[in-house]
Amino acid sequence: MYKRLSVIICVIFMSVALTGCSSDLKFIFKKEKPSINFYTENLINSYIENPPTEVSVFDVNMYKQQTLTEEQSFDVLKFMNSLKKDYALEKDSVDLSDEKITYKVFITFDNCKYVINVYNEKYISIYPWDGNHSKDYMDISQVPIAYNVYGLCKYFTDNSLNKDEEDITDKRENIEKDQPIKEPNESKEEKEGN
Repeated sequence: MYKRLSVIICVIFMSVALTGCSSDLKFIFKKEKPSINFYTENLINSYIENPPTEVSVFDVNMYKQQTLTEEQSFDVLKFMNSLKKDYALEKDSVDLSDEKITYKVFITFDNCKYVINVYNEKYISIYPWDGNHSKDYMDISQVPIAYNVYGLCKYFTDNSLNKDEEDITDKRENIEKDQPIKEPNESKEEKEGN
């Protein structure tokens, strides 16, 4: 009886000890967010150190993603450069629970990936793909219209949709002009039956 009890205690102790070792300690010793625009500063610094490997815009309503060209990515950089520390908001000062995300901008670097949630012309949130702190919330109503990320996303996605429609129209016109409609081949059985 004593042996069984000691074995059960050892098994329980080892399972608890091993489970404790596998948990991620960075969540246990989680520090406060250094500033309310911590992720925004990191994103701008990442832009300065290395250009992103990919920038894409995801239209949440249309469920369509478009990878931006280098020139379009530069427009997003202009937006990032137009942000000021004054635009940062405390998490509790803005209630976006009724607001839906219209666009998501994914900015991928060699070692990290950032997401910008665009709610409307006024509010965005910025965070890394695997961040430990709360998102940075910003009021971008003071950003010049030419650099406002909502307008940029709308322009990029609208032009992408128009381009897709033009491509489909061009393909249809080419098919109608150049290629006659082919009749389906008769199967061997139909030929033998005739």
